Amino acid sequence: MTTKSHNNANHNLEANVNFLSIFMIIKKRFVFILSFTFISTLFAFIYIFAQNPSAIQYKATATFVSPNISSIIQLNNFGILNESVETAYIKFLNNLSSKLLQKQLFIEGGYAKKLNVEFDSISSRDVFISSFLKSISLKTKVNKGDFELPYIFSMTGLNGIVISEFLDEMIVKADKYTVENFSKYNNQLVQNSLNELANKRNALFVEYAQDLANEIVRIKSDDLQKINDIENRIFNLRYKAKKKRENQILALSNAAILAKTLGYIDNNLEKFSAKNMNEVNRTIVINDIFIKNVLPDWYLYGESAILLMLEVIQNRVSDDPFIPELIDLENEIYLIKNNSVLKALESRGGAAPFIPEISALESERTRIEGYSLDSSNISVVRTNEMATYNVIEQENHNRLILLFTLLGSFFLSILIVILMSILKEDEIAI
Repeated sequence: MTTKSHNNANHNLEANVNFLSIFMIIKKRFVFILSFTFISTLFAFIYIFAQNPSAIQYKATATFVSPNISSIIQLNNFGILNESVETAYIKFLNNLSSKLLQKQLFIEGGYAKKLNVEFDSISSRDVFISSFLKSISLKTKVNKGDFELPYIFSMTGLNGIVISEFLDEMIVKADKYTVENFSKYNNQLVQNSLNELANKRNALFVEYAQDLANEIVRIKSDDLQKINDIENRIFNLRYKAKKKRENQILALSNAAILAKTLGYIDNNLEKFSAKNMNEVNRTIVINDIFIKNVLPDWYLYGESAILLMLEVIQNRVSDDPFIPELIDLENEIYLIKNNSVLKALESRGGAAPFIPEISALESERTRIEGYSLDSSNISVVRTNEMATYNVIEQENHNRLILLFTLLGSFFLSILIVILMSILKEDEIAI
């Protein structure tokens, strides 16, 4: 027990001696320690303040909510579009997040000039724009209540005024672009309907023109057939008249021969003179068929009269005057050739009055043409708060760097002093 206590006492004595030795070494080299610490801290101080001061960063934020239901009702007013508040809002959010649309706004809005930057080439411009747009953020909290939480549209940059203006104009541009797309789609559907009506209208005109042409052809064909039938009847009548005339010539020739042979040169009509009968009975006798059948021509007329009758018949140019039906038949041909119905069809102008469906199609076209969407009073977003900007607080690491340099160089100098003392003692011992 006594031996153990004696060992502990020796150990404590050695520890005190060691700490005392270290303290004496530090005291002896204190000037070196202070110099080393001061020089290291001085170099750190010079390095920090030799750096360019960091630029001030700004964060701009704008908020908005979904569109008013009245705008969506106006959007669907004609029954062509069928958008809801949700679908219209989603399309707006997609357009708002479009980098292509954001880049377009940057270029067309003259933001390079507003930021006082110039570009040597298109590629350098695109790189800058990509960097400028990189910080844009669009987010919202999960809505757990009955009220709608606004979307937060934000970005950071070196010019708070410019980035705030960019956010506001981007919301307006995305809203306008979305509404214009709806308007274009509406107009495209309207144009498709008008094209469909025009195709139906053209089809009706083509069908009408074909039917009209077919009707004209049919009437002409029927008229030609009627004329052919009438001309055949005329031909037959003329043929009969010719045969009848030829028979009359033959009969009169035979009668003249008989009259000459029998010596009847003159007519025997004096036997039916006024002495024996009045003029009426005389006419009856001349024209009475029964008497003619009883009294032959050679006896009744005599050779001289028969020869004159024969000469007249033989010199006849045409038999038409002796065919009473020709007048009616030729009149029928004239009426057919001047068919009033055919002439009316051939001279018919506009076809629309003769197509019943055209009126309904024109009414439908007028109605659809009135479906032009007025997008001036339509919006698919409601701005909750215009963009505002604030300075982003940046952590100042300069003091920490100086503090760490001071402490680190101080303890490093102590360590160097101790190591140098140990090395010196080893050299003396050798």
